[in-house]
Amino acid sequence: MRIDDSSFLDCISARGTCPTCKRSRKYYCYTCYVPVKEVSERLPKVSLPIKIDIIKHPKEVDGKSTSAHAAVLAPDDVKIYNYPDFPSYENEKVLLIFPGKSAIPFQEWWDQQIHLHEYHCETDSNKNLRSSFELLNHKETNSNHQNTSVPCSDQNGSRDRLSFKDMEKSSCLPFSKVIFIDCTWRQSKAMYNDPRLKKGLKGLILMPYSEGPILIRPGSYPF
Repeated sequence: MRIDDSSFLDCISARGTCPTCKRSRKYYCYTCYVPVKEVSERLPKVSLPIKIDIIKHPKEVDGKSTSAHAAVLAPDDVKIYNYPDFPSYENEKVLLIFPGKSAIPFQEWWDQQIHLHEYHCETDSNKNLRSSFELLNHKETNSNHQNTSVPCSDQNGSRDRLSFKDMEKSSCLPFSKVIFIDCTWRQSKAMYNDPRLKKGLKGLILMPYSEGPILIRPGSYPF
């Protein structure tokens, strides 16, 4: 992953105007999720291999919410909804990232999919599903992020390299959308218990998270 130089932001002292709502904003509008004119040509536009929906609690302060960052940088793939106004996810391949009681680690769920399906990604080079997972999760040991591909095997057992472009073009993922809940922990109970989120959606966690004395694990919430 290449990180662009952001020093130009330090040179912007005045606030800009949102091109949509015309309100005064610094860098971007946290209501319309668009950059102001002064930085719009300098901000990168990111294309994601999956769609992301972020459901935000109505009492979550817009100016303090970091979910807007994703919508500004990946406007074609990220949508933000204000609870309780969000769509139904029936008959969709959707994952809910939340440490609920029945949530399991993403790695564990993915291994189950590989065991159940045992099929190869239908890319031009027949890259396999496990290699797609390894690419999606970029090993943390690769701290310089210079390696953008991982080894994989084709159907004949030969070694090849799976690039990020291969992953984007692949249609083998067993999910097409990921949902995140944007709220405080006290607000999360009512949102998580919404029937539209609990019915038919698989709850997963990405990894144990620790900050200070607080440690959040799968099933740490009894709801």
